[in-house]
Amino acid sequence: MKSFPENEGREVIMERLDMCDAVKLHQVSFVLNPSGEWESFPAPLKTLVEQPWTEFKYFLDDTGQVNPAISSVPNNCGGIYAFLIKPNIIPDAHLYLAYIGRARKTTYQNLRKRVREYATEEGRLKIANMKRLWSPYLYVRYLALPGKDNDCIDELEKELIKTVLPPFNDQYPEVYNQAMSAAF
Repeated sequence: MKSFPENEGREVIMERLDMCDAVKLHQVSFVLNPSGEWESFPAPLKTLVEQPWTEFKYFLDDTGQVNPAISSVPNNCGGIYAFLIKPNIIPDAHLYLAYIGRARKTTYQNLRKRVREYATEEGRLKIANMKRLWSPYLYVRYLALPGKDNDCIDELEKELIKTVLPPFNDQYPEVYNQAMSAAF
């Protein structure tokens, strides 16, 4: 075990140990294109994804309150949404796609309701951790899909998750579920 130099005080040592703990706590693993999924994304779904998405900061600064902009998310259709961690140090380039989800259109569910539910989500540890560590930088980007049936929305979510492999999703399609669990 490496010893610390004698001339360094205990405060400096503790500061370095605290930084080590902080680095471990904030570490996130991203997996990039392990089996060529980027090249094989289905063309009809790519056409959907290329439509304009809408984005807003999820929480108001330091309040834990959901941004009132959530009221502009459609409540008459389903769609796809993604949570981004966006410190924006390099404008429009410094972001991390953290989570992808879908909202089906049913009697009890729609895009706005589903996106709003994350504000109080505590049951899934990855989501709770994402909010705890990065809520000041958390944005939601969504693609409303009026006129698309739930099967289409399900398929689009599955393909996006399989292609992007967001680190805060718990479930991955096909063989990726086992591979992601085993790898991490």
